[in-house]
Amino acid sequence: TDAGDRVVLADSAPLGEFNPVSGYGSTGVSPLYEGLLRPYAADDEHLPDLVPALAAAEPEVSADGLTWTVRLREGVRFHDGSALDSGDVAATYRAVVDPASGSPIASDYTSIAGVETPDPLTVRFRLDAPDPGMPARLLLGIAPSERLAPGPAAASTLNTDPVGTGPYRLERLSPGEAVLTGNPDHRDGAPEVNTTVMKSVP
Repeated sequence: TDAGDRVVLADSAPLGEFNPVSGYGSTGVSPLYEGLLRPYAADDEHLPDLVPALAAAEPEVSADGLTWTVRLREGVRFHDGSALDSGDVAATYRAVVDPASGSPIASDYTSIAGVETPDPLTVRFRLDAPDPGMPARLLLGIAPSERLAPGPAAASTLNTDPVGTGPYRLERLSPGEAVLTGNPDHRDGAPEVNTTVMKSVP
């Protein structure tokens, strides 16, 4: 709009599939969720680097490449007001690889043998073998552990009632339209464009 506070996006993808366990936002580009890292580029002419998002700093990697330790930012909150901690990160990754979830992206995370939580703000990934693609695995959007119920990801309430830490939160969803509004509690402040409307266009 002229005021610059609303943008409408047309997409052929169906709406109502906002669950990160099913792969939504797994490339680190999502208005609703954030991963430990995110892609960032100064302009469109350069490939993005992966920089800390929910992570407080770059991951620490052991000399043998089998242990990746990530320290989380303090004070991050989900859209429902609950605080982000290492348990939420571990629960999200465990849900992806749980066969009961039927996650279509599970095969991308097979190099991760386990996820440990030494303290509320530290996550430790144990790998079976060194994985040069591990930074990309850290783009996965994180959801609250309380919303990651066992069972098929396709049946999760997160598909239609997403709860993340991103700059937008879902205000309204219909079969043909999703309305996202700026999250005033985001650590970087509300986004410049307050309302994003996503329309499903076959």
